[in-house]
Amino acid sequence: MKLMKKRSVTLLLVTLMLMTAFLQGCSSSPEDSAGEQKPEATEPVMLRAVSGASGGLWQIYGTTWGKIVEDYTDNIQIQVEAVGGGYANIASVNEDPNCLGMTQNAAAYEGARGLNWAQGKKYENIRGLFPVYPSSLHFWASEKSGIKTIEDFEGKVVSVGPAGGTDTNVKQLFELLGVKPKEFVNQNFADMVQAMKDGLIDGVCVSTGHPHSTISELEQSMNINHIAPTPEQIKLVTEREPYYSVIKLPANTYKNQPNDINMLAFYSFAICHKDLDEEVAYQITKAVLEHNDELVAAVKAAKDSVAENVVEIKHPLHPGAYRYYQEIGIEVPDMAKPID
Repeated sequence: MKLMKKRSVTLLLVTLMLMTAFLQGCSSSPEDSAGEQKPEATEPVMLRAVSGASGGLWQIYGTTWGKIVEDYTDNIQIQVEAVGGGYANIASVNEDPNCLGMTQNAAAYEGARGLNWAQGKKYENIRGLFPVYPSSLHFWASEKSGIKTIEDFEGKVVSVGPAGGTDTNVKQLFELLGVKPKEFVNQNFADMVQAMKDGLIDGVCVSTGHPHSTISELEQSMNINHIAPTPEQIKLVTEREPYYSVIKLPANTYKNQPNDINMLAFYSFAICHKDLDEEVAYQITKAVLEHNDELVAAVKAAKDSVAENVVEIKHPLHPGAYRYYQEIGIEVPDMAKPID
Protein backbone atom coordinates (compact mmCIF):
# COMPACT_ATOMS: atom_id res chain seq x y z
CA MET A 1 0.00 0.00 0.00
CA LYS A 2 2.80 2.44 0.89
CA LEU A 3 4.51 1.64 -2.43
CA MET A 4 1.34 2.43 -4.39
CA LYS A 5 0.94 5.78 -2.59
CA LYS A 6 4.55 6.68 -3.30
CA ARG A 7 4.11 5.88 -7.00
CA SER A 8 0.91 7.96 -7.15
CA VAL A 9 2.65 10.99 -5.62
CA THR A 10 5.57 10.64 -8.03
CA LEU A 11 3.21 10.43 -11.02
CA LEU A 12 1.31 13.52 -9.82
CA LEU A 13 4.54 15.54 -9.47
CA VAL A 14 5.71 14.57 -12.96
CA THR A 15 2.33 15.54 -14.41
CA LEU A 16 2.42 18.95 -12.68
CA MET A 17 5.96 19.62 -13.95
CA LEU A 18 4.97 18.81 -17.52
CA MET A 19 1.89 21.05 -17.35
CA THR A 20 3.95 23.94 -15.93
CA ALA A 21 6.51 23.65 -18.71
CA PHE A 22 3.74 23.55 -21.33
CA LEU A 23 2.02 26.65 -19.95
CA GLN A 24 5.29 28.59 -19.79
CA GLY A 25 5.96 27.75 -23.41
CA CYS A 26 2.54 28.99 -24.49
CA SER A 27 2.83 32.26 -22.60
CA SER A 28 6.40 33.20 -23.59
CA SER A 29 6.66 36.65 -25.19
CA PRO A 30 8.62 37.56 -28.36
CA GLU A 31 11.17 39.22 -26.08
CA ASP A 32 11.69 35.90 -24.22
CA SER A 33 12.57 34.10 -27.45
CA ALA A 34 14.52 36.91 -29.07
CA GLY A 35 17.65 34.80 -29.02
CA GLU A 36 15.96 32.20 -31.22
CA GLN A 37 14.18 34.49 -33.76
CA LYS A 38 15.50 37.28 -35.99
CA PRO A 39 13.60 40.59 -35.75
CA GLU A 40 11.45 41.44 -38.78
CA ALA A 41 12.94 43.97 -41.21
CA THR A 42 11.16 47.31 -41.66
CA GLU A 43 8.80 47.11 -44.60
CA PRO A 44 9.75 49.48 -47.47
CA VAL A 45 7.42 52.41 -48.12
CA MET A 46 6.59 52.45 -51.82
CA LEU A 47 5.46 55.83 -53.19
CA ARG A 48 5.05 57.39 -56.60
CA ALA A 49 5.66 61.01 -57.53
CA VAL A 50 4.11 62.96 -60.39
CA SER A 51 6.28 65.77 -61.71
CA GLY A 52 6.07 67.27 -65.19
CA ALA A 53 6.58 66.53 -68.87
CA SER A 54 9.64 64.48 -69.80
CA GLY A 55 12.75 66.64 -70.09
CA GLY A 56 11.12 69.61 -68.39
CA LEU A 57 12.50 71.34 -65.31
CA TRP A 58 9.90 69.83 -62.97
CA GLN A 59 10.63 66.32 -64.23
CA ILE A 60 14.37 66.80 -63.63
CA TYR A 61 13.71 68.31 -60.21
CA GLY A 62 11.27 65.54 -59.28
CA THR A 63 13.66 62.78 -60.32
CA THR A 64 16.45 64.39 -58.29
CA TRP A 65 14.53 64.81 -55.06
CA GLY A 66 13.12 61.31 -55.41
CA LYS A 67 16.67 59.94 -55.55
CA ILE A 68 17.72 62.07 -52.56
CA VAL A 69 14.89 60.59 -50.49
CA GLU A 70 15.88 57.05 -51.45
CA ASP A 71 19.55 57.74 -50.69
CA TYR A 72 19.06 59.37 -47.29
CA THR A 73 16.16 57.44 -45.76
CA ASP A 74 16.19 53.79 -44.72
CA ASN A 75 13.05 52.46 -46.32
CA ILE A 76 11.33 55.02 -48.58
CA GLN A 77 11.28 54.24 -52.30
CA ILE A 78 9.86 56.66 -54.88
CA GLN A 79 8.94 55.98 -58.49
CA VAL A 80 8.96 59.33 -60.31
CA GLU A 81 6.57 59.63 -63.25
CA ALA A 82 7.26 62.11 -66.07
CA VAL A 83 3.65 63.24 -66.30
CA GLY A 84 1.46 65.96 -64.91
CA GLY A 85 1.94 69.61 -64.11
CA GLY A 86 0.75 72.03 -61.44
CA TYR A 87 -2.96 71.37 -61.88
CA ALA A 88 -2.89 67.71 -62.94
CA ASN A 89 -0.62 66.85 -60.01
CA ILE A 90 -3.20 68.16 -57.55
CA ALA A 91 -5.82 65.81 -58.99
CA SER A 92 -3.43 62.83 -58.82
CA VAL A 93 -2.25 63.42 -55.25
CA ASN A 94 -5.75 64.23 -54.01
CA GLU A 95 -6.93 60.72 -54.93
CA ASP A 96 -3.92 58.65 -53.84
CA PRO A 97 -2.39 58.58 -50.32
CA ASN A 98 0.78 57.05 -51.81
CA CYS A 99 1.29 59.79 -54.38
CA LEU A 100 3.62 62.80 -54.09
CA GLY A 101 3.97 65.71 -56.48
CA MET A 102 4.62 69.40 -57.03
CA THR A 103 2.29 72.31 -57.63
CA GLN A 104 2.24 76.06 -57.13
CA ASN A 105 0.38 78.31 -54.72
CA ALA A 106 -2.29 79.62 -57.07
CA ALA A 107 -3.28 76.12 -58.23
CA ALA A 108 -3.41 74.78 -54.65
CA TYR A 109 -5.35 77.80 -53.36
CA GLU A 110 -7.97 77.57 -56.09
CA GLY A 111 -8.13 73.77 -55.93
CA ALA A 112 -8.85 73.70 -52.20
CA ARG A 113 -11.74 76.12 -52.74
CA GLY A 114 -13.09 74.75 -56.01
CA LEU A 115 -12.32 77.99 -57.87
CA ASN A 116 -11.48 78.68 -61.53
CA TRP A 117 -9.67 75.63 -62.97
CA ALA A 118 -11.21 73.36 -60.30
CA GLN A 119 -14.71 74.18 -61.60
CA GLY A 120 -16.44 73.73 -58.27
CA LYS A 121 -14.67 70.53 -57.18
CA LYS A 122 -12.72 70.96 -53.95
CA TYR A 123 -9.37 69.20 -53.75
CA GLU A 124 -9.11 69.06 -49.97
CA ASN A 125 -6.57 66.27 -49.43
CA ILE A 126 -3.48 68.23 -50.50
CA ARG A 127 -0.77 69.07 -47.92
CA GLY A 128 2.60 70.79 -48.31
CA LEU A 129 6.07 69.37 -47.68
CA PHE A 130 8.82 71.80 -48.72
CA PRO A 131 9.34 74.86 -50.97
CA VAL A 132 10.56 74.27 -54.53
CA TYR A 133 11.24 77.59 -56.29
CA PRO A 134 9.34 80.64 -57.60
CA SER A 135 8.14 81.31 -61.12
CA SER A 136 7.61 85.01 -61.64
CA LEU A 137 5.09 86.75 -63.85
CA HIS A 138 7.36 88.47 -66.30
CA PHE A 139 5.94 91.42 -68.27
CA TRP A 140 7.99 92.25 -71.35
CA ALA A 141 7.38 93.89 -74.72
CA SER A 142 9.10 94.92 -77.91
CA GLU A 143 10.60 98.40 -77.71
CA LYS A 144 8.73 99.49 -80.84
CA SER A 145 5.39 98.66 -79.19
CA GLY A 146 5.85 101.65 -76.89
CA ILE A 147 4.89 99.58 -73.84
CA LYS A 148 6.75 100.80 -70.76
CA THR A 149 4.20 100.25 -67.97
CA ILE A 150 1.54 97.64 -67.27
CA GLU A 151 -1.11 100.25 -68.10
CA ASP A 152 0.39 100.46 -71.59
CA PHE A 153 -0.82 96.92 -72.31
CA GLU A 154 -4.29 98.45 -72.72
CA GLY A 155 -5.56 97.70 -76.23
CA LYS A 156 -2.50 95.60 -77.16
CA VAL A 157 -2.11 92.00 -78.33
CA VAL A 158 -0.57 90.03 -75.45
CA SER A 159 0.81 86.49 -75.37
CA VAL A 160 0.09 84.72 -72.07
CA GLY A 161 1.77 81.33 -72.55
CA PRO A 162 0.22 77.92 -73.28
CA ALA A 163 -3.45 77.29 -72.55
CA GLY A 164 -4.25 75.41 -69.37
CA GLY A 165 -1.32 76.75 -67.38
CA THR A 166 -1.05 80.02 -65.51
CA ASP A 167 -2.63 81.87 -68.44
CA THR A 168 -5.88 81.98 -66.47
CA ASN A 169 -4.14 83.69 -63.56
CA VAL A 170 -2.48 86.17 -65.95
CA LYS A 171 -5.83 87.15 -67.44
CA GLN A 172 -7.29 87.57 -63.95
CA LEU A 173 -4.30 89.73 -63.01
CA PHE A 174 -4.90 92.13 -65.89
CA GLU A 175 -8.57 92.33 -64.87
CA LEU A 176 -7.63 93.02 -61.25
CA LEU A 177 -5.31 95.82 -62.37
CA GLY A 178 -8.01 97.32 -64.58
CA VAL A 179 -6.08 96.81 -67.83
CA LYS A 180 -7.86 95.47 -70.94
CA PRO A 181 -5.60 94.19 -73.73
CA LYS A 182 -7.10 93.94 -77.21
CA GLU A 183 -6.44 90.21 -77.38
CA PHE A 184 -4.85 87.37 -75.38
CA VAL A 185 -2.90 84.80 -77.38
CA ASN A 186 -1.89 81.34 -76.12
CA GLN A 187 1.58 80.32 -77.32
CA ASN A 188 4.62 78.37 -76.22
CA PHE A 189 7.91 80.26 -75.84
CA ALA A 190 9.22 79.47 -79.30
CA ASP A 191 6.02 80.67 -80.96
CA MET A 192 5.74 83.87 -78.91
CA VAL A 193 9.32 84.83 -79.75
CA GLN A 194 8.70 84.34 -83.46
CA ALA A 195 5.39 86.23 -83.22
CA MET A 196 7.16 89.17 -81.58
CA LYS A 197 9.82 89.19 -84.28
CA ASP A 198 7.06 89.21 -86.89
CA GLY A 199 5.15 91.99 -85.14
CA LEU A 200 2.10 89.80 -84.50
CA ILE A 201 2.10 90.45 -80.73
CA ASP A 202 3.01 93.56 -78.78
CA GLY A 203 3.88 92.16 -75.38
CA VAL A 204 4.05 89.13 -73.14
CA CYS A 205 3.15 88.15 -69.59
CA VAL A 206 4.20 84.61 -68.69
CA SER A 207 5.20 82.63 -65.63
CA THR A 208 8.86 81.66 -65.86
CA GLY A 209 12.19 81.29 -64.12
CA HIS A 210 15.20 83.52 -64.79
CA PRO A 211 17.28 84.07 -66.73
CA HIS A 212 15.26 82.46 -69.52
CA SER A 213 17.52 81.54 -72.42
CA THR A 214 14.84 82.21 -75.04
CA ILE A 215 14.43 85.82 -73.90
CA SER A 216 18.19 86.33 -73.73
CA GLU A 217 18.54 85.01 -77.28
CA LEU A 218 15.72 87.27 -78.53
CA GLU A 219 17.53 90.29 -77.12
CA GLN A 220 20.39 89.61 -79.51
CA SER A 221 18.14 90.52 -82.44
CA MET A 222 15.74 93.14 -81.04
CA ASN A 223 15.29 95.52 -78.12
CA ILE A 224 13.02 94.39 -75.28
CA ASN A 225 11.44 96.41 -72.47
CA HIS A 226 11.22 94.59 -69.12
CA ILE A 227 8.28 96.03 -67.21
CA ALA A 228 7.87 96.23 -63.44
CA PRO A 229 4.55 96.51 -61.59
CA THR A 230 4.40 99.55 -59.33
CA PRO A 231 4.49 99.17 -55.52
CA GLU A 232 0.81 100.15 -55.48
CA GLN A 233 -0.06 97.42 -57.99
CA ILE A 234 1.88 94.83 -56.00
CA LYS A 235 0.09 95.86 -52.80
CA LEU A 236 -3.31 95.63 -54.48
CA VAL A 237 -2.67 92.17 -55.91
CA THR A 238 -1.12 90.57 -52.81
CA GLU A 239 -3.91 91.87 -50.58
CA ARG A 240 -6.63 90.57 -52.89
CA GLU A 241 -4.95 87.28 -53.86
CA PRO A 242 -2.84 85.97 -50.94
CA TYR A 243 -1.26 83.15 -52.97
CA TYR A 244 1.09 85.61 -54.71
CA SER A 245 4.69 86.08 -53.60
CA VAL A 246 7.03 88.95 -54.47
CA ILE A 247 10.57 88.28 -55.69
CA LYS A 248 13.38 90.46 -57.00
CA LEU A 249 14.86 90.12 -60.47
CA PRO A 250 18.43 91.41 -60.05
CA ALA A 251 19.61 94.23 -62.30
CA ASN A 252 21.24 93.14 -65.56
CA THR A 253 19.67 89.70 -65.57
CA TYR A 254 18.71 90.74 -69.10
CA LYS A 255 20.35 93.08 -71.60
CA ASN A 256 18.00 96.07 -71.29
CA GLN A 257 17.36 95.81 -67.55
CA PRO A 258 19.65 98.20 -65.64
CA ASN A 259 17.63 98.14 -62.39
CA ASP A 260 16.23 95.54 -59.99
CA ILE A 261 12.62 94.63 -60.74
CA ASN A 262 10.12 93.48 -58.10
CA MET A 263 7.96 90.80 -59.67
CA LEU A 264 4.77 89.02 -58.69
CA ALA A 265 5.42 85.30 -58.49
CA PHE A 266 3.90 81.89 -57.85
CA TYR A 267 5.97 79.74 -55.51
CA SER A 268 6.04 76.03 -56.25
CA PHE A 269 6.11 73.45 -53.47
CA ALA A 270 6.14 69.70 -52.98
CA ILE A 271 2.84 68.10 -51.98
CA CYS A 272 1.49 64.88 -50.52
CA HIS A 273 -1.85 63.41 -49.47
CA LYS A 274 -3.10 64.32 -45.99
CA ASP A 275 -3.13 60.61 -45.04
CA LEU A 276 0.56 60.05 -45.74
CA ASP A 277 2.23 58.63 -42.61
CA GLU A 278 3.58 61.45 -40.43
CA GLU A 279 7.03 59.92 -40.02
CA VAL A 280 7.34 59.38 -43.77
CA ALA A 281 6.43 63.03 -44.46
CA TYR A 282 8.99 64.12 -41.86
CA GLN A 283 11.77 61.96 -43.33
CA ILE A 284 11.08 63.16 -46.89
CA THR A 285 11.15 66.83 -45.88
CA LYS A 286 14.30 66.41 -43.81
CA ALA A 287 16.18 64.48 -46.51
CA VAL A 288 15.46 66.97 -49.29
CA LEU A 289 16.12 70.15 -47.33
CA GLU A 290 19.33 68.85 -45.79
CA HIS A 291 20.80 67.89 -49.18
CA ASN A 292 19.98 71.03 -51.15
CA ASP A 293 23.40 71.00 -52.81
CA GLU A 294 22.46 67.86 -54.73
CA LEU A 295 19.26 69.51 -55.96
CA VAL A 296 21.10 72.64 -57.07
CA ALA A 297 23.60 70.54 -59.00
CA ALA A 298 20.71 69.28 -61.14
CA VAL A 299 18.47 72.38 -61.19
CA LYS A 300 19.99 75.80 -60.48
CA ALA A 301 16.61 77.24 -59.47
CA ALA A 302 16.64 74.80 -56.53
CA LYS A 303 18.82 77.32 -54.67
CA ASP A 304 15.44 78.51 -53.34
CA SER A 305 14.52 75.04 -52.03
CA VAL A 306 15.58 75.88 -48.49
CA ALA A 307 13.74 75.60 -45.19
CA GLU A 308 13.58 79.38 -44.66
CA ASN A 309 11.38 79.70 -47.76
CA VAL A 310 8.57 77.74 -46.14
CA VAL A 311 7.19 81.24 -45.50
CA GLU A 312 6.35 81.31 -49.22
CA ILE A 313 4.03 78.29 -49.02
CA LYS A 314 0.44 79.55 -48.88
CA HIS A 315 -1.15 76.17 -48.14
CA PRO A 316 -1.41 73.91 -45.04
CA LEU A 317 1.60 71.70 -44.41
CA HIS A 318 1.49 68.01 -43.57
CA PRO A 319 2.02 67.54 -39.79
CA GLY A 320 5.18 65.51 -40.47
CA ALA A 321 6.73 68.33 -42.50
CA TYR A 322 5.63 70.88 -39.91
CA ARG A 323 7.41 68.86 -37.22
CA TYR A 324 10.68 69.22 -39.12
CA TYR A 325 10.39 73.02 -39.37
CA GLN A 326 9.60 73.21 -35.66
CA GLU A 327 12.59 71.00 -34.89
CA ILE A 328 15.02 73.35 -36.67
CA GLY A 329 13.43 76.53 -35.32
CA ILE A 330 11.76 77.84 -38.49
CA GLU A 331 8.60 79.86 -37.89
CA VAL A 332 5.77 78.75 -40.16
CA PRO A 333 3.21 81.37 -41.31
CA ASP A 334 -0.44 80.92 -40.39
CA MET A 335 -1.51 79.96 -43.94
CA ALA A 336 0.92 77.03 -43.87
CA LYS A 337 0.16 75.67 -40.39
CA PRO A 338 -1.37 72.15 -40.36
CA ILE A 339 -5.13 71.77 -40.19
CA ASP A 340 -5.14 68.02 -39.44
